[in-house]
Formats: sequence, structure tokens, C-alpha cells
Amino acid sequence: MDDPYAVQPGTKGTVEGIDGAGDLLVRWDTGSGLKLIVGVDRFRKVCPKCGKGYEGYPAMSRVDGSDICPECGVKEAITAFCQTYKTI
Repeated sequence: MDDPYAVQPGTKGTVEGIDGAGDLLVRWDTGSGLKLIVGVDRFRKVCPKCGKGYEGYPAMSRVDGSDICPECGVKEAITAFCQTYKTI
């Protein structure tokens, strides 16, 4: 990597928006504000519920509407189903 301003591998950040080109505007935990270029930069999403990294599309939390990993999404769906259809 030749970019002196590049974010180091493993650095976490929060996506604050998407610009007109489709790049992710990120506020990095280091204080940097460099964006991620989809298709160029490598990155993984981290589930706020379990803390595990995941790829692909997120699930929407039934609790607060946030993006969570598909595994947590399935667990929330099963829990909601079981609460709705309790056996007698």
C-alpha cells in the first residue's frame, strides 16, 4: 500500500453515508474520515449484536431496525416466532 493516509487493516469505523459515486463515507475510530471505494477497497461489516464480521447483505433487527448479520437475524426471527406461537 503506497498511500500514506491509508487506514491500517483491522481498523473499525462507522459508515455515515454514501456519496454520489456510491462510495462509503466512513468515520474511522482513529479519527480519520477517509471513504471506502466499493469494488476497490477490501472491508467487512461487523454485526453490532454479536461482534462477528460478515459479508453479503445484512438482516434488519426486529428489535431496533439496525443492520445485523444474517445469523443474528435468523435467531431474532426464531425467537419472535416462538414468542408469537407459544405452545399450550
